Amino acid sequence: DTDHDGTPDVTDTDDDGDGYTDVDEVAHGTNPKDPTSVPTTTPQTTISNPNQTVIDEQPITNIVITPGDPATVITVDTSKLPNGVTYNPTTHTISGTPDVTNWTPTEETRTFEIPVTVQNPDGTTANKKIKITVQRDTDGDGTPDVTDTDDDGDGIPDTEEAARGTDPKDANSRPAAVITPVAQPTINNPIQTVIDGNPITNIVITPGDPASVVTVDTPNLPNGVTYDPSTNTISGTPNITDWGTTEETRNFQVTVTVQNPDGTTVTRTIDITVERDTDGDGDPDVTDLDDDNDGYTDVEEVANGTDPKDANSRPASAPQPSSPSTPSASGSSSTVQRTAQTSDATNLFGYATSMTFFATLLLILAFIRKEQSAK
Repeated sequence: DTDHDGTPDVTDTDDDGDGYTDVDEVAHGTNPKDPTSVPTTTPQTTISNPNQTVIDEQPITNIVITPGDPATVITVDTSKLPNGVTYNPTTHTISGTPDVTNWTPTEETRTFEIPVTVQNPDGTTANKKIKITVQRDTDGDGTPDVTDTDDDGDGIPDTEEAARGTDPKDANSRPAAVITPVAQPTINNPIQTVIDGNPITNIVITPGDPASVVTVDTPNLPNGVTYDPSTNTISGTPNITDWGTTEETRNFQVTVTVQNPDGTTVTRTIDITVERDTDGDGDPDVTDLDDDNDGYTDVEEVANGTDPKDANSRPASAPQPSSPSTPSASGSSSTVQRTAQTSDATNLFGYATSMTFFATLLLILAFIRKEQSAK
């Protein structure tokens, strides 16, 4: 079993696990039992973030499949994707938010292995695999059950519930003995995504006991967002001024601590994701085809070596309307024409206005000098 995958070489179609079938390797003169010996006629297809672990009901990191050759055909077994996660064949991107609805009573993680088949133009085939592990979060507090000491958030530790025969994953299942549960706070809108420069949805923290003391880790709030301790409300408009060169999203995790009168402490986490919007058009950079709104798509700018996030950085040639293909209802492609951006016309108008102003100023100065000479 060369690649130690549990399948013996006599039945394994890819003995060394390098993504090329033994038949392809023999045909190209490479060693099917050596993972470092692979066909070199076609550049290999790469996959970003192929192995990742994510908490249930929180978005995965986008998985982008980049073919080694434009003519390469990529096939993803979408039936193996988690519920809520999809594959876009146009961009070769897997994205979304897992939503597992059929957890078994004690199940805490589920791994999804998604086969990816790469058919190269030279006839070779490479088989790759994407692995997404989803962690259950019964009480939705942002801490997965595998590390949460109180899975259902009922104030009773899992170990105590198991010892007393109640279900640690059901907040309504508690030990019969009289146990005073920890006063649990409620937080509305604790997880949200907002475009930079747009207000967040107010986050209101309501302690389980009016006498509880609420503390918010304000240094971790986005710039422009504040906490009002008199109303226990987080509000404001994110204004990030130090975006990295290629950074498009930034996540802020803010700890909320509630100290109850009985001495118990409850900790919660607020999660705010801010999406960059370079041109302020309301379409965040993560989905905007033209981040800086200069009339050139980001793809065109990258190809020409200019900055897709700087409207003053453009390709030297005149902009040509691009025609990205988008799938139609029947599965065929249709062309979406892009027109020149209004920012170009605005810049031209500003330039003409400036030239007119300076010409008028020169005429006035000439007239004044003439009058002085006459005197």
